[in-house]
Amino acid sequence: MSNNKTALKVSDKSIEEGIAQGNFKEDGILIRDVSNGQVVKVLKQKEESLNHIPSTFIQVHHNYIYQADLSPILEAISHERESSLYNELEEQYNLVLDYLDSFNTYDTGIEKVHQICLEISVSFDNKIRREIEALDIDELEKIDTERFVGSLNAYVKILFSYIVSTYILHRDKFSKDKVIISKILSFEGAVRSLYEQVLAKSSKQKNKDGELINIIPMEESLYSMYLFDDNYDLHDLDRLVSYDSRFSTSLQVINFFKKHLKNGSFQGEGYGYRDNDDELKISIRSKRISKESNRNKMAIVLLRILEDIEKLKEIREEVVSLKNLSNEDVLQNFSATSANKKNQSDA
Repeated sequence: MSNNKTALKVSDKSIEEGIAQGNFKEDGILIRDVSNGQVVKVLKQKEESLNHIPSTFIQVHHNYIYQADLSPILEAISHERESSLYNELEEQYNLVLDYLDSFNTYDTGIEKVHQICLEISVSFDNKIRREIEALDIDELEKIDTERFVGSLNAYVKILFSYIVSTYILHRDKFSKDKVIISKILSFEGAVRSLYEQVLAKSSKQKNKDGELINIIPMEESLYSMYLFDDNYDLHDLDRLVSYDSRFSTSLQVINFFKKHLKNGSFQGEGYGYRDNDDELKISIRSKRISKESNRNKMAIVLLRILEDIEKLKEIREEVVSLKNLSNEDVLQNFSATSANKKNQSDA
């Protein structure tokens, strides 16, 4: 980049202005420069983040460098103090929020944000994994899940703050950071394992060839509700399945019902199958799971957490890909914000 033209640094605000002025245009998932067709920004996942995590942080296309303005995001995180957390994590998390608030106010102390996020991530990771392992899906309706959900959301914010603070402090060395990707993948694995069981409980068993396969009865599953209960929207199935490793697409879920639950009986090992030439149907014995149940609410929250984790992975990849980009070519993180703060205070 440093050997090419002077870098053109763009933000969401300047892109919006460029589109309004006719200099940029939206072309599918791309923002292009009208004059030469060059890509200015790739639009990524549009689902609203549960935890203010941006879908993209920094992108380099030709001589354009896009960087999200993180100040309002960090400010929103630092002012979110209403979430319920496990008692042993609450004091540590509030310290993260205090350091973020101080950084947003004075533009100093990012090293404290980095250090505290690194330290308390161990506590969050261990506590969350233990809680997930102990959670009984059948008892969800009797459990107050508020502190559990609050702790998941808090941990997403901690990991995001760690990425941002590490980038600011050690941008050139970020690609060597193995801590963050290890923590993200560990968190993702724990959340995904719970998410899949909330959707449809399953177990691994050996088939006649000695291979481990997933046994998914689908009895009292949310998949049954989305397919057969009119209160659930079938169109949401694509989004739900996208984070279930047992199925590649929503069509695979439907095919599972067709293959194993046709004519009223399960056609898998250990299940009887009654052929009936006179009637063809898909039938499953299942109690209704209310759309307002803890189970369905938990599935939606876990889905949104997994979507935020995916954004964390993408942001981390974006930063790692900048290792060959010179410092002077990168939009300096909050310099524009700092200048704005100074101008406001002088006014």
